Formats: sequence, C-alpha cells, structure tokens
Amino acid sequence: MDVGARLRGVEASLTASLGRFAGYRARFLTALFRADDDPAWLAGTSVDSCHRVWFELHEDLVATLGVSR
Repeated sequence: MDVGARLRGVEASLTASLGRFAGYRARFLTALFRADDDPAWLAGTSVDSCHRVWFELHEDLVATLGVSR
C-alpha cells in the first residue's frame, strides 16, 4: 500500500469526527510530488514540505487529545 492510500484512511477516520483534519493528505502528496524536482519539499521549513505537514498533523493530534509531548 502506498503512502497516499494509507493517508487516505487516516484522514478519513479523523475527518469523520473532526472536519479540520481534512487536507493533510493532499498537502503531503503535493509536497511529495514536488520533492522529485526539489528536495526542499521533503524537509524544508520555507515551503509546505512533507515534514511540515506531518509535524502539523502531529501537533493537531496532540492538541486534540489534550496530551503533552
């Protein structure tokens, strides 16, 4: 199973309860596609990179659950 399919399932489960989780998959896949031409899209901080999207999803989950890291 590819990352897009896995993220589709995760996003679908999350958005079933909280609509604000919609969009992470599209942003991640866009960054992954752009990384073919520019590696900054993998882990850069000046673009909406894979790392940035994943980090924001993580922070959103932590805040939603009310736990500290």
